[in-house]
Amino acid sequence: MLTIKERNERNKGLGGSDSNRIMRGDWLDVYKEKRGEAEPANLDHMLNVQIGIATESVNLDFLERELGESLIRDVTVDTDNYIMSHLDGMTADTKVPVEAKHTYEGNTMEAVAETNYPQLQHYMMHTGKTYMHLAVIFGNRRWEQVVIDADYTYQQKLEKVLAYLWDCIQTGTTPISLDLPITPPKEDIKLNGMVKKDMSDTREWIDLAKEFYNYKPMAKHFDECKKAIKDLVSDDCREARGNGVVVTRNKKNILTIKEEKKTDE
Repeated sequence: MLTIKERNERNKGLGGSDSNRIMRGDWLDVYKEKRGEAEPANLDHMLNVQIGIATESVNLDFLERELGESLIRDVTVDTDNYIMSHLDGMTADTKVPVEAKHTYEGNTMEAVAETNYPQLQHYMMHTGKTYMHLAVIFGNRRWEQVVIDADYTYQQKLEKVLAYLWDCIQTGTTPISLDLPITPPKEDIKLNGMVKKDMSDTREWIDLAKEFYNYKPMAKHFDECKKAIKDLVSDDCREARGNGVVVTRNKKNILTIKEEKKTDE
């Protein structure tokens, strides 16, 4: 449960988690809570939220080791008019924002980035950074981190929505509807500067894919044949050759197979 001081601080503006809620359609709840007309949800008994809080420190420890750079943790960015940000951390030297998440083991980084896209863009918009780090613990056996790029088109639309909602909060005007920016599909969200592409309509890809499947059985048979030939080479043999095929053994006892070079007659 938030203390009165924490609640008053949060009601001074709109933060990254507010952006997430607003963009998924909960803007009326945010409006009422900021106006003091409704109590914010009590997250004390939400297991996923509490696990995320409990694992945040170790998550950031892993990120520090991965980046080779110290992190400043639990950072409150100076409020810009009504835009607020409380970061899990930022890099000490470059001041790049960091967000730490915990999710279930079967989830994907693409899905986490998509779900939290408004929050991540909010933080980059507020800090003026062109990218930020997203560090995620999946269950209890996998940890990953990626770089998320700033999406300026999305940020401009996000800022307009936040400005309108904050004006409604200040004036007591109930917002009727919001023109929410569409979060790009997870395949189009850049992770480490790269996206996924569907090549199903590319003619050359289609042709090569057919050849790939046609030749796959031959490739498997070819590998099996190479292994069978190597198995014929006795342990005391450093080189075996015949019918254009040569197998050699190096000092590490590794066998290499190749075609015998043909000499010009």
